[in-house]
Amino acid sequence: MAKPFDQVVRDRIAPVAKDAGYTKKGRLFIREDERGDRAVLEARQHRLGQHDAEFFLDVHVQPRIWRDYLTQDGGDTHAGIWSDRLRPPGQRAGGMSDLWSFDLADEASGRVLSEAVAAALPALVRLLDADNLLPLVRAKNAATGRPSATVAALLCTQGPSEELEALLSTLEQEDPDERPGFDMPAYVGFLRAWMADHAPTQR
Repeated sequence: MAKPFDQVVRDRIAPVAKDAGYTKKGRLFIREDERGDRAVLEARQHRLGQHDAEFFLDVHVQPRIWRDYLTQDGGDTHAGIWSDRLRPPGQRAGGMSDLWSFDLADEASGRVLSEAVAAALPALVRLLDADNLLPLVRAKNAATGRPSATVAALLCTQGPSEELEALLSTLEQEDPDERPGFDMPAYVGFLRAWMADHAPTQR
């Protein structure tokens, strides 16, 4: 017999995700577009022992360029260039407010979950358009005060531009101590090579 959490994934999330064009892979639901960019919903169990099913729902947007960079040595990953968490409706940020927690017999909570997933998945697909995703990635990076390596990757998917070239040049000249253990010249080299092979021409 399936565990309560897996029953919720099977009965409350999987049918909705399938209707939205997502493919189930374990506790991941993935939709890939014609460019190879992926929208991902991840269900992650987090047991507190208060209810039958307790879990987080994480969403990831993974442009192909990002996956290609992360998997240069082989394998696969669902890590996103941008990620967020789907919070139960009506919950304020903070504490464990982003934890879904209810019993299998709680039909009302099950319906709320299905409805929330149904609303979130099409919105996630819209973020596969770099023009829609860029503002979110820029905002996420703003607090660091550093040139954004993730913004650079997204700009590469749109082809050469003055903004991109300026950003890549800045990243190439960055002090290695800014990001210890990260080979920025190799990263920039990867982006340039990827853009030459995949991206549109001059905007």
